[in-house]
Amino acid sequence: MTDFKNSTIVVKFDNNKVPAFVEPKKNGKQKWVKYGETNDYPQFLVTLFNRSAKHNAISTSKQLYIKGQGFTFDQNGMEGDDVAKLQAFVDAPNPYEKLNDLMDKTALDELLFGGFYLKGVNSKKGEFSELYHIDYCMVRSNEDNTEFYIAEWLDENGAERTNIRPDEIKTIPAYNPDKKQTEFIFYFKSYRPNIKTYTLPEYIGAVPAIITDAEIANFHRAEIQNGFKGSRMIVFKNGVPSDEEMKSVERRMKNKFTPTDAAGSLVIDFVDDPNRVPEIIALNGDDFDKRYDALNKTIQEEIFVGHKVTSPMLFGVRTEGQLGGRNEMIDAFNLFQNTYITPKQQIQEYVYNIFSPVKGKLKIKPIEPIMPSFSEQTLTQILSKDEMREIIGRKPLQVVSEVTDVKPAELKMCHQFKKFNDKTDFEVFSKYGEPVDGYEAIGFRRTVFSKQDFALNKLEKGILDLIKKTPNITIEDLVKVLDSDKTTIQKALTNLAQSNMIERSKDAWKLTDKAEKTKLPTFEDLFIRYRYILRPDAPALIGESRDFCQAMMANPRYFSKEDIENISKDLGDIYGIPNYDAFSMRGGWYHDPVKDVNLPYCRHIWISELVKRVR
Repeated sequence: MTDFKNSTIVVKFDNNKVPAFVEPKKNGKQKWVKYGETNDYPQFLVTLFNRSAKHNAISTSKQLYIKGQGFTFDQNGMEGDDVAKLQAFVDAPNPYEKLNDLMDKTALDELLFGGFYLKGVNSKKGEFSELYHIDYCMVRSNEDNTEFYIAEWLDENGAERTNIRPDEIKTIPAYNPDKKQTEFIFYFKSYRPNIKTYTLPEYIGAVPAIITDAEIANFHRAEIQNGFKGSRMIVFKNGVPSDEEMKSVERRMKNKFTPTDAAGSLVIDFVDDPNRVPEIIALNGDDFDKRYDALNKTIQEEIFVGHKVTSPMLFGVRTEGQLGGRNEMIDAFNLFQNTYITPKQQIQEYVYNIFSPVKGKLKIKPIEPIMPSFSEQTLTQILSKDEMREIIGRKPLQVVSEVTDVKPAELKMCHQFKKFNDKTDFEVFSKYGEPVDGYEAIGFRRTVFSKQDFALNKLEKGILDLIKKTPNITIEDLVKVLDSDKTTIQKALTNLAQSNMIERSKDAWKLTDKAEKTKLPTFEDLFIRYRYILRPDAPALIGESRDFCQAMMANPRYFSKEDIENISKDLGDIYGIPNYDAFSMRGGWYHDPVKDVNLPYCRHIWISELVKRVR
């Protein structure tokens, strides 16, 4: 008789341990430190991000909170040239992206990996020129982060490459402002005790829960897809085979039913039975779905804790015991903004201000906070009609004439012109500035300057360069080379065509004579200048303008900010007025004959213009 114990096989499935992070000691030939035992820890973290729905949703939502409404800066106290340079950096830190695009990537990297890499490129003069994001998985470092290595560290199957050729690795030094560098890598990493070269993400303690979350989802998928589930005993009643045959059956069953893909494990038994009918016996009952659902709640809580989530409501998750009212949402949002989002935004601001042409000015504008709900009666009491119209997306009922760079209090004080002399004023003004004939206006604004409004942007310049070098280049090639999207490229091509810079010839683009001959102005060739002009909304003149206005309009000049400051000082000394402001000298009071009112400013204004010098 066959020994029953020897005819029973328990098929045990792999119980993979959570990969542990280590920084292995490098060998004598190897310059870089492995990122994990098999040099694949960043890829492991990416896999978690892609497989766990909860982890992915929390990470991307936090990314949006951190990104806010993007970078902005306060122009107060800034010179016009500095405004233009800083706006240029925000608009295009490299030829293909905006600063907000870079921040979108570095914010996510900091969340997923605990750090991020930026690559800087300097001009031939050694001055900072362009800034790029680098895929975190592509970079390895030497022990003290003074040198970085970019390569494909894993093969197509995700295994470590141990035979990487030297010519496949690009070596770039770390950022050092005291050295002249053609290119560099800036590595930001959060501090972790007992870790020297790399770092770990803040949710590292929740990694087992994140893995379990992915496996729970896989279990439910397997429940639907697999008609035959695990956690069963299979009894074969057609006799007891040999040991080799039993092992063969075991291998085939194990290959067929893997952990959560088959949702369980198997016990296989062989017995002699004349009926020869296999029997399948449930070992642990049929309530695995309930067990997984109960576990799912625990896992969700652990993931939230690992991510420092103060309230799941902010991520669209309702939990037991939470009312979910508006006030509760407001409190949760304010707490999360102050304790988590603001410190994360400060990291991004700190890093990008390092490379900003004007230091310390860049700030991230937070997303609009959740506001308390007011009744219509309360709103009508605290808001004007125009403010109410703005809330519902309507234009103001009346447009107030814009007064550039002048405060209302200053207008009332500085426009009592009884003791002022128009001739004296104009004589002082005429000592400064330069005739407008010496400049060509590129464009004008009364507020922020953006180089896209005045000249070709870097993407369009890149397109022109590629068309010149490769006349038959396709839109698809431009998308690939410039790392952009088809819509953006098509829009840029349309702008260039409308500007008569390119034209279509047969099935290819080519540069026009205008593009070939035109030397595009760089930002170093442009200047911010101020000019006195007639207001666009000025009413028709009845009578004559004041002498000062007539003289200024008859002799148009461009003034720098320094010129205006000198004029203010000279006139202040003449009239004995401390802190005299020449910007508010706009010809005096004006009587509007239509409305029959006296206004503390005339029909003229100061405007700022972006200009280039005529050569």
